[in-house]
Amino acid sequence: MGLFGNLFQTVNDLESQTQILKQRAYGIIEIRDQEFHSVRLRPFPKLITRTQVRRAEARLENQAASNASDRVLLFYNQPMFHDKFLALKYLYSTSGCSLPSIAVSLSVLDYIARIKKTDAIVTEISNDKIQDRHLAHFGWQRHCPDSSRRHWIKRFYGRYPNRFLFQTAAERSAAPAAREPALV
Repeated sequence: MGLFGNLFQTVNDLESQTQILKQRAYGIIEIRDQEFHSVRLRPFPKLITRTQVRRAEARLENQAASNASDRVLLFYNQPMFHDKFLALKYLYSTSGCSLPSIAVSLSVLDYIARIKKTDAIVTEISNDKIQDRHLAHFGWQRHCPDSSRRHWIKRFYGRYPNRFLFQTAAERSAAPAAREPALV
């Protein structure tokens, strides 16, 4: 493997590659058609500004017709010197993205939090289309209420979900025909 071989890794099986996920701080969760596809690990954190978010949203609106697939990319960071926290930095979704695909991406992030024994996940919501009730439905709580920004937190402190909205490789091979929908 070359000099940069381990800097950019891809995890395709969450169960068998847990040690890699545990050790790496920065990743992109990819969901396609309500199914876990991969976690692409990065050597550096995803840094994004409000201006970049607005530009990305404008670009997405222009590409809406050609972007009808059901796809989510969720960027997360484990802040340096804060190994008990994850930051949901950015969530990109195509115009054809479904709520179940977003739910699966958040569930994979919860799973990674469990692997890393994370106490909480934090995020700042800049998109007005994301309503507070949607965040509350997925277990998020308002954080820093005195701030003019929309800061949210999902706390675990050792209590992680028992079930996740994606199938592990063992679950897929055990019951290939009987699959429940990701979100009802």
